[in-house]
Amino acid sequence: MSDYMKTDTKLLPYLPFPRFLLGADLTQTAKVLYAVLLDRSNLSRANGWTDEDGNIFVVFPLNKLADMVDKGPSTVKNALNELEAAGLIERQRCGNGMPNRIYVKQPDGQEIDRLMDRKLATRQPESWPSDSQKTGCQIARKLAPNKISSP
Repeated sequence: MSDYMKTDTKLLPYLPFPRFLLGADLTQTAKVLYAVLLDRSNLSRANGWTDEDGNIFVVFPLNKLADMVDKGPSTVKNALNELEAAGLIERQRCGNGMPNRIYVKQPDGQEIDRLMDRKLATRQPESWPSDSQKTGCQIARKLAPNKISSP
């Protein structure tokens, strides 16, 4: 086996990762989760999982989704909430003990700009000195321990 890719090298299985996610103001877990859900929506399309309006949905139990992205269920719930707040997914409850239907949305150009603008607006310019600048010494000091009073 060769470590280098050649012109005839077969690609390994991969997830689609939309470029807009690179600059989106989302956690890394939410970005990976969106890519997983986007990939799973292609499987749902092939299986004909559509609602009465023709919208493709994904059925992915929370514990299986957490295993897939190697995160805990609460982290995945937070990421799903984040994706829903960003308008990238919509969840529809299906009843007691049943997994939700997840509708994966694809943002248009304006929504992509909105998702990326929030992050760009909050970015601070880097204050690292260039190689030609001298840096001053930083003083490391020992912090006082927490004081816990006993009753």
